[in-house]
Amino acid sequence: MNQEIVNSDSKVPQTTAMFADVDMSDILLPKLLLMQGLSILVSDERAKAGDIVDSLTGEVLGGKDKAVEIIPFYMTRSFVVSERMGEKFEFKGIVPCDSTNAHWREKDHREEKVNGVITRRDYSLDFYCLLANQPDSLPYQISFRRTSNRAGKQLNTQMMLGTALKRKPESYHLGCKKTENDMGVYYVFEISKGKFLTPAQTEHVAKWTALIKAGAVKVAEEGDVAVVKTHDVEKF
Repeated sequence: MNQEIVNSDSKVPQTTAMFADVDMSDILLPKLLLMQGLSILVSDERAKAGDIVDSLTGEVLGGKDKAVEIIPFYMTRSFVVSERMGEKFEFKGIVPCDSTNAHWREKDHREEKVNGVITRRDYSLDFYCLLANQPDSLPYQISFRRTSNRAGKQLNTQMMLGTALKRKPESYHLGCKKTENDMGVYYVFEISKGKFLTPAQTEHVAKWTALIKAGAVKVAEEGDVAVVKTHDVEKF
């Protein structure tokens, strides 16, 4: 879909074409989720561990056998907050990372008792991206946390270097690898460089960057989707 950004009377960016006369605040952006052994889609045999899926549709877009080519264009930082309920942690919400809670990244504060409940805060690097083969579609968000945080840091480093050195913007390949520890077998994200962007891709990136910075869209949180168990996302 070919879109143009316009401004509504309410100062909220809108788009023409498919989204004519619809505030972008009514649109829910999907996430790219990495399936683990206990993910609902895996249990339902609609996906395999190591697949990368659309959080809203459950569509398998890639995974351990085929990387997804993405165009990351904007990053935020957050904490994924969950509370211990019995033997599991239940997702409670996303809290933006700022100067008031940056200490949650420290080992002694990642998991502690709050109002009598054991609360976990997983630091996350959250990237907005377009699919390289569908640059005019809705963006996705990818959250790199826990065991995948390293891949997020690598991606952030490459993007910062690209900006500092004034390199042409590039796409990246989002894949995963299988690893194992005393808690079992699981998958973590991997990142590698792709290709330089085309002028059309660069144009779409600029449009969506403006919308994201304006806070005009909402991302589907774990509580909005039904493709994973809330305690299973980046469990290890």
